[in-house]
Amino acid sequence: QEIIANALTRDQLRGVLDMRTPQRSFFRSPVIRAGHVGYPLTGRGQGASASTVRDRIRRLYPQMSDAGLSDFLETRDVSNDTWLRTLEQEYKDLDEALTRWLWIDTGRPSWGARRRISRAIRNAWRNSSTQWDVDLRGFYRGQTIELEGEAFGRELATLPPLPGNFNHVTGVILSNCGLAEEGTVFLSTFRKLRALDLSGNGLTRLPPVVEQMPFLEHLALDENEIALTAESAANLGGKVALEMLSLEGNPLGRTLDISRLGQLKLLFLANCEQTQWPAGLFAKPRPRGFVLDLTSNPLSEIPEVAPGSERAQILARTALDRDQVTPQVLEKLKLYIESVGLDPNRNLPPRGTLDSAYWMSGLTQQQWLEKQPIWDAVEEAEGAEPFF
Repeated sequence: QEIIANALTRDQLRGVLDMRTPQRSFFRSPVIRAGHVGYPLTGRGQGASASTVRDRIRRLYPQMSDAGLSDFLETRDVSNDTWLRTLEQEYKDLDEALTRWLWIDTGRPSWGARRRISRAIRNAWRNSSTQWDVDLRGFYRGQTIELEGEAFGRELATLPPLPGNFNHVTGVILSNCGLAEEGTVFLSTFRKLRALDLSGNGLTRLPPVVEQMPFLEHLALDENEIALTAESAANLGGKVALEMLSLEGNPLGRTLDISRLGQLKLLFLANCEQTQWPAGLFAKPRPRGFVLDLTSNPLSEIPEVAPGSERAQILARTALDRDQVTPQVLEKLKLYIESVGLDPNRNLPPRGTLDSAYWMSGLTQQQWLEKQPIWDAVEEAEGAEPFF
């Protein structure tokens, strides 16, 4: 009892033993910021620290480079992470929606297809797709979702509405995957599409969702069973941003009007049951390298133009099968070909950059373009066709 009564306090004991009073400069009392209690050194209560924000962004976008991360943060407030929490919630909603769909009403065969579809969509949202969408000049435009060569069509038709912003997805490739019209509905998620490939499927008409894609530059619908109606033909004819359009292998049933397609550089209409050149062909200036493929079509009409003119140049460079056109069409075509300085006995016109692109290895794009006139001169020389 007496020992306890005379015991020294901790502070008295430190004095007797000559112990230093502990320094607690690292300690900060919790503070209230924006209605939250937190500790300033952790970033909680005062907004997230820059390093914490960077870590969270990398979890969302694992393939983002250091330079890309710096650019991403340049216009964002690191001290207020509201925008980041919105992105995290957006991805969480997408992930949960895809996970539910993955396991609902599915057997083992379709589970594998759904798993690949889910992975492709997640990767695209996270900017982690291995496929990039590039324009005809090779410049990056955005992410591409590619699902090709397997029976994805049936599963795509069951896909629920996708939450989240996919404006950075500018390319979708769904070729040879058993796609029917109901499987194209989910494409409405991608509002900024510039390239769409639906070739080799069972489509019998132009998917209505295409009408909602005003930015399309590249549209491939070849090897389907599409027949154009007046409405769908007008829809295609109004895609003023188109640079490449492929409809080959479809029984279109009517002549396409391209009078508004001033950006068009490549038009593939092989085996489309066409009897004449596209309407509106001369309504807009066409580049010298304009490619028009009308092979495997029974052409019975050819436009009347002045020999040696720019219009004659366009007709002369049209690809067609000479044994499938009428003698009158062939005779007039040879006249136009000779009038612009090309060999009238060629079976097919010079292909220009379509062929020289295969020989770009070791050259920059600028060097390739600078050498193109030499390629053209050799390819267009009389008797040069077998060499190419």
